[in-house]
Amino acid sequence: MTTLTTAQRQDCITKIKNFPSDLERIILNLTIDQLHLACPPEHPTLDGDWNIAQTIHHLADSHIHAYTRMKLILTEDRPTLKTWEQEAWAELDDAKQTDVTASLSILRGLHTRWSTLFTQLNPDDFARVGIHPEMGELSIDHFIETYARHGHGHIQQIQIALAI
Repeated sequence: MTTLTTAQRQDCITKIKNFPSDLERIILNLTIDQLHLACPPEHPTLDGDWNIAQTIHHLADSHIHAYTRMKLILTEDRPTLKTWEQEAWAELDDAKQTDVTASLSILRGLHTRWSTLFTQLNPDDFARVGIHPEMGELSIDHFIETYARHGHGHIQQIQIALAI
């Protein structure tokens, strides 16, 4: 189970707070053609067939899931955390046809709420856990660390796609 130091946690929370602005700086002025460029795979075992727009929509979907899971962990005793089929979600029309500004709006609002939530937590709250059917116990610290990396990892994918 992930346990962060106070300094590590604060660094991760700052990254989460700043993520929407960091993403917007990269993608705000992209053309439709650029938004449809293929991204390289997130890791070698994945196909990597999402384009930049689908990746942006994936970020909104994924971060909504993480935020919801954290709220469940904070309000229930060891809740079971639902899995989701991110590849299937990326193939739905809302991820293939919607303007990315909708997902940017979601990310801006969500990350504002997320950052506010973090400042309200007691030290013991970071150790609270939910039970993931495939991964086992996941703490609030796990989500903080994971999502500090997740968004910026996808920013790197987008930057690579734009440089190819």
